[in-house]
Formats: sequence, C-alpha cells, structure tokens
Amino acid sequence: RSINVSKLQRAFAQNDQPRFILMLTPRHGNLGDHAITLGELQLLRELYPDTQVIEVSRLLYDACKEELQNLITTRDIILIQGGGFFGSLYPESHDARREIVDDYRENKVICFPVSIYYSADTHGQETLQRDKKVLSLNRQLTIMTRDEVSFDLAKREFVETDVLLTPDCAVALATDDFMPANEREGVVFVWRRDEEKAIDNNVLPNILRKLPQPTKYEIIDNVIKKKFNENTRSPAVSQQLAKISAAKVVVTDRFHGVVFAAITHTPVIVFSSIDTKITSGIKWFSDLPYVHLVEETEAAEELLKLYLSETFKPDSAVIE
Repeated sequence: RSINVSKLQRAFAQNDQPRFILMLTPRHGNLGDHAITLGELQLLRELYPDTQVIEVSRLLYDACKEELQNLITTRDIILIQGGGFFGSLYPESHDARREIVDDYRENKVICFPVSIYYSADTHGQETLQRDKKVLSLNRQLTIMTRDEVSFDLAKREFVETDVLLTPDCAVALATDDFMPANEREGVVFVWRRDEEKAIDNNVLPNILRKLPQPTKYEIIDNVIKKKFNENTRSPAVSQQLAKISAAKVVVTDRFHGVVFAAITHTPVIVFSSIDTKITSGIKWFSDLPYVHLVEETEAAEELLKLYLSETFKPDSAVIE
C-alpha cells in the first residue's frame, strides 16, 4: 500500500495543471478490456498531447480511495474505463463506477464508451433505480455509449446526464501494423466461456465437424488465465491481433472478436451474446463487407466455405 501511495504522489507532483485521471483500468486477463485502455490512451495522446494522464487501475483505486480524493483537484477531469460493465451484469465493477460518479460530483466525469445492460429481475431493476439517483446528482457527468440500444436506454433513464454515441475505443488501434506478413491460413474461433455466452454449446462442435478438410483452425478466447499490467498488456494485445490477422476468417461470439477482426481487415462471422453489445454495436462496421452477423449455424457454414475456398482481398481502407 505504501508503494502505491508513493507512486500516486509522484505522479500528481509532476505538475499543477489540470490532468486526466483514467480510472478503473483492468489488470485481469480480458484482452478486449486491455485493448480498450490502449485505445483510450492513444486517443488522449493524439487529441491532448500536452495534458498529463494519470492511470489508476481498479486495483490501485480499491487500495487508495482516500489518498486519491486528497490528490485529485476539482480542475482534474475524471475518465472512467469503457467496456461492457455498465449495469447489472458485473455488479462489483459497476459499483466502483457508480462510487466514482458519486464521490467526484465537483469534477467533470466522462465514462468512455460503454454497453449498458440491466436484467429484468429484481437485482437489475434495483441497480437501475440506484444508478438513476446517483447519476442525477453529478451535473458534470457524460456517458459515452458504444451502441444504439445503450444510447437509447441512457437517454431515457438518465435524463439529467449528457449521453453520446461513439465507437468502442479499441477501434483507435486500427493500423496496418497488424496486417499479416504472410499468406492467411485457416480459421480462428474467438469463443467465449463466460456468463455472456448466449449460443448453444453444440454450435461450435457442429461447425468444426463441417469444416472443409483439411482446414487448419485454432480456438482461442479474448479472456485468458493471466493478469496484465501497463507493461505487459500491449504485447499481449498485439499477439492476439497477430493471430487473428493470420487467419482467412474469424468466427466469434465476442464483441472484441469483431473489433479485432475489423481492425485487421479479417473476415468475421459473428454470433450474438446475451446483451446488445454485438447486435447493436456491429452497426459501426456496416460498411465493411466482410463482417457478417448470423443467427443460424447453416449461414456460418456457408460463409466459411466461401472464405476458405477463395483468396480474400481485404479492403485497404482503414476504419474511420
């Protein structure tokens, strides 16, 4: 704890100008969340090169809440990590977001692009009512949403709050650096195993059985059993992007499986998750002819045959 406090004190002592405080960045093994953080930091460097950014991970926030309140001034702008943990699906993470909004009412607070989801059960609706009360008290709050369903929900429920519709920050990583050096080969399945999984467990085995033979394939997930920090996250995300960019086609039920495929110009076949982050968020890529949302395995199988039987020429245009 003393090391953490000293680290914060040194960061805040660098200058007395208004700063960006980027809160709740991850240290877990979700590479999609780390890609969001890297995109957020890249955007801040490009748009505000002269403004200091102090990153406060979720672990550091939990350990040093009192010290942070003493170090942060009302001139500082609080930025909260974007992603899919706004609402009732991940209560512990969302509770920390709500706490920051409540504790820093005198500051400009901006939630980077999020997907919003409240379950219809008692827990979900109680969480929504609690959020409406707390969020209405911070008159300098802006919520950026990354899909139309979340945007409409926030505009309807959080009437005192500024709400914007913008893409997920991970798209800021779009670059030709991740184009494959060699010829593309096979299929990469970016397949989830968590509580957001919505499709039947038999879908993946059925698709694998019907792959044209011989077809090289790999099953990966964007969530791995390893923790990352500010030094190790970028190489890990780059390695995941390299795997995806080496494939002829990606099949995924993860939102950042879609994002990673799009920014590497890789054809992607997408199944939805339990919330709207895919079905609504995929609209950002509607101009890319190689991004396909499917509901039936038969459609996925036909697309796989197409991309595996032909040499795909990716669109050279970057995402705008």
